[in-house]
Amino acid sequence: MTIGHGETQTFYAPAISYYGNGQFLIVHTGTDNLMYYSIFLPGLTLSTDWEPIPQQSSTGPPSLAWIDELQVVVGYIGTDGQWWSTGISDGEWANSRIIGNGGVIPSSGFLAPSIAYDSLNSRLWALATYGGDLYYAVIPRHAENWSTWQHVNGSPPPVLDSPSMAIMPNGNMLISITAVNQHPYFAELDDGLRLLRNFTEDTTGWQTNHTVNIMVVPNQNQAYAMFTGNDNVGYWKYLANQ
Repeated sequence: MTIGHGETQTFYAPAISYYGNGQFLIVHTGTDNLMYYSIFLPGLTLSTDWEPIPQQSSTGPPSLAWIDELQVVVGYIGTDGQWWSTGISDGEWANSRIIGNGGVIPSSGFLAPSIAYDSLNSRLWALATYGGDLYYAVIPRHAENWSTWQHVNGSPPPVLDSPSMAIMPNGNMLISITAVNQHPYFAELDDGLRLLRNFTEDTTGWQTNHTVNIMVVPNQNQAYAMFTGNDNVGYWKYLANQ
């Protein structure tokens, strides 16, 4: 089926998140650099018209994090080259916030931040790459400003594409990167950002130029990685059962 209605096209993959009441939120960046959203109701195979997110524009794909019923946060790279976040709550969009307040890192290309919500500690994390290095920022759920950008612990190789992260119910953070050798690497940190598993190259032989996305099984400390290989075939890999 077709998602959304109306005149909108994109160069980038859309992002999807559970929204609430059996609905899903879908966001994409249009070829006009505006960000659009649609609400999808899978039970009825219906979706709302594509609508622009008010006063937001981007040059790359978005990242979504579900916070609570009818509340989702969107991370994106703005047309000013900085990383931003906004959010929707019960149909109303919030003002945007610059990620890394007080220590903003200029981004390059179309590398978008990855965001994830830590429900155990009620805080939102952002992960981004600049100059081949990994940085994180954090904001408590009801706070006004993001923290400054800080280096991620561990020894990741130079990063080629946008990183991805997911947070399991026990608070542990899983991180994936695509290195310049086109191999995925994975790491695991606890909720205090202490390394549990340093960045380790995937040994199954897959290669990719794209982001390796991580998805957590709801209410379980299990996760899967999914990506498109250089052979244009989609792959998945079981990551954790901590």
